[in-house]
Amino acid sequence: MINNNLVIKLASDVEYEQLIVEICFGDQYIAFLHQDNGENDVRISFANDLNDINLDQLMEALDKAKKELLNQLW
Repeated sequence: MINNNLVIKLASDVEYEQLIVEICFGDQYIAFLHQDNGENDVRISFANDLNDINLDQLMEALDKAKKELLNQLW
């Protein structure tokens, strides 16, 4: 189960045509997902200074973020 510090945020970034979804645990930025290469091509970019995080929490966060991204209209 994901701890209460998980933040999944839909955002806009001038470097991407489509919306992105950011993943944070508390104050630590983890990654963001985007679909700029096509509706069915979800990509992830991880933070450069990423510390160790729990794999189960990360997998659940990625799943939640992907669902959030895919629920957006093209």
